Amino acid sequence: MGSSQSGGKSHLRLLRVLRDEDLIEKARTDALALLEVDATLKNQPQLLAEVNKLKEQESSAFMDKS
Repeated sequence: MGSSQSGGKSHLRLLRVLRDEDLIEKARTDALALLEVDATLKNQPQLLAEVNKLKEQESSAFMDKS
């Protein structure tokens, strides 16, 4: 396996779906509202960088499985 294994560094894994349901729903609502205004995240460079980093990690994990 590669250096980024399942369950590795994702902060989302620390959430408990039932316990944190309200927080998860609020985050979803906020994310959708942000994307309605700035779908490309052009005005959110730090967030865009984090999204790109996650995409790269997922791509690497997928390639490691191949």
